[in-house]
Amino acid sequence: MDKSEKELNSLIYLLDDPDREIYSNVKTKLIGFGKQVLERLESTWEFTQDELVQERIEEIIHQINFEQLKGRFSEWLDADTHDLFDGINLVCTYQYPDLNFERIKSILRILKKDIWLEMGLNYSPIKSITIFNRLFFESYGFKAVNHTNETPQYLYINHVLSAKKGEPLSISLIYILLANQLNIPVHAIALPNNQIILAYLTHPFNPVLPAYSYDGDIEFLINPAEQGGIFNKDHFLRYLKANGFPADLREYAPCTNIQLIRILLDNIGQYYETHNRFNKSSELKELISMLDQFLDKLKEAAK
Repeated sequence: MDKSEKELNSLIYLLDDPDREIYSNVKTKLIGFGKQVLERLESTWEFTQDELVQERIEEIIHQINFEQLKGRFSEWLDADTHDLFDGINLVCTYQYPDLNFERIKSILRILKKDIWLEMGLNYSPIKSITIFNRLFFESYGFKAVNHTNETPQYLYINHVLSAKKGEPLSISLIYILLANQLNIPVHAIALPNNQIILAYLTHPFNPVLPAYSYDGDIEFLINPAEQGGIFNKDHFLRYLKANGFPADLREYAPCTNIQLIRILLDNIGQYYETHNRFNKSSELKELISMLDQFLDKLKEAAK
């Protein structure tokens, strides 16, 4: 048995120590081992009957997973692609550390194929989105619901893809993922209430690059909260005015993928904060801070 193995055994032996200071030191050292200790901790959790030890192991495992997640978020930000699918999956990993990404990809591939087979190459934008909506909302039965006050699960797309219902935000994100895979120029526009509306754009938009204005135009807008309801810019302006939002389309540039991930994290964090789960909301704020710092650097570089 090497030195690290002996130290690990000693630390696990001390997990039931009632002294909070001793436990704090044990916790810090176990977290320092990183993911290599996860299997051992999970095994200990299964075989112990001590509820205190189980609770502490859960806390340590979560912290190790969270540290791993922060590292993966940092890698995602440093990459050139800022792939939306990867970013959404990272968010899901916060709640589901053992998430099977391939299963999510498989579901999306099936949805994409079915929609693609129905679409004609020369259909108008309105006709294309009408077909998309019929398959997505009617054939597959996806539905936007407002259940965030009950559970945050409807914001995690792995759950939404299984349940076929989710918050308007998560339904919108799945809609964007499919539209992007089908080369349909549908992108998100952030609203002041921390939600999004979808827009069919007339000119190309790269959601990876920072965009503080958009030189193109909006063909029409799509509201996944209303089964993909299609409406024009005048309708959108009336909606903005009715809700007390700035009614100037120049204020509403399409969202980058980083901005979308930030909105998703913020919505999930609001649930945890509202339900007094401050440890979780604090961790999500930490991830949001990473995104904000990255966006600030981009803004400085653009000056």
